[in-house]
Amino acid sequence: MNFLICLKMKTTSHIEEIYHCYTIEMQQNFDDDVSFENIILAVKRNLGNGFTHLDFDLFVSKGSIGINIVYAGTILLSPEQVSVATKF
Repeated sequence: MNFLICLKMKTTSHIEEIYHCYTIEMQQNFDDDVSFENIILAVKRNLGNGFTHLDFDLFVSKGSIGINIVYAGTILLSPEQVSVATKF
């Protein structure tokens, strides 16, 4: 399962707009009852070539979490869809 999160700028547009999507994959490198889900981050502007593919580790008290960010392409979203995604 993936979760969609939109970051939006304040606009009064009532038309569909293009958002750039990035998949944030999280690999849990420790045992725990809680597991992670992938996140789709949608933003109005392309974050640039440095974000087409990015890997790093986050270190927490129980171990580490491998983070993989990959540019997934664009999506056309209505204001209503953006509103639902930003409430997450």
